[in-house]
Amino acid sequence: MQLKIQLNPLNGVATIVFMSSDEEVATVTQGGLIECVGPGDVQIFAWPDTNPDLIRVVTLTVTDDKIPIDEDNKAKQEEAEARKR
Repeated sequence: MQLKIQLNPLNGVATIVFMSSDEEVATVTQGGLIECVGPGDVQIFAWPDTNPDLIRVVTLTVTDDKIPIDEDNKAKQEEAEARKR
């Protein structure tokens, strides 16, 4: 999952800092890319380095359940990939 952060340009230029509350559940890169690594609840924090008071939080629940694949969409995707070759 990729987080997107939009800053108000009137507040100046800043680098967004990302942090995971539990890296055994999910990690986050400094570019905002989240990778789920284990089941549990986790909070992902994001804030501009120029103003930590503007912190935002996303709460995720990661499960180890398998997500069923929609066979129709899978077949369409495979067909599209075959046409590219």
